[in-house]
Amino acid sequence: MEVLGITFHTTDELHEAMRELDVDRNGQVSFAEFKQLMVQHYQDDLVRGLLKNLTLYGTGRKPNVAALAEIRTIQNRLRGRRYPLRDVVKAVVRSDVFLGTQ
Repeated sequence: MEVLGITFHTTDELHEAMRELDVDRNGQVSFAEFKQLMVQHYQDDLVRGLLKNLTLYGTGRKPNVAALAEIRTIQNRLRGRRYPLRDVVKAVVRSDVFLGTQ
């Protein structure tokens, strides 16, 4: 799971997530099922990771405390609309952290 940028803090979280998947006899799950469950249970975490990476790539440095607060604000503002990618990118580019005013 680390390859996808998702870190499970305990093996219990990983086991719980895997139990929710409809795994067949070979231990395989369809990508559509996997994607649906990831969005259903981890969308906020995925978007937070995306926002952190966009901030990192856009500014050339790791997000500091102010940047993390800005990321939280962006996330709260876009959560009700289910995080349209265009709006996520625009929000980062228009943020004080990206513009260097913070």
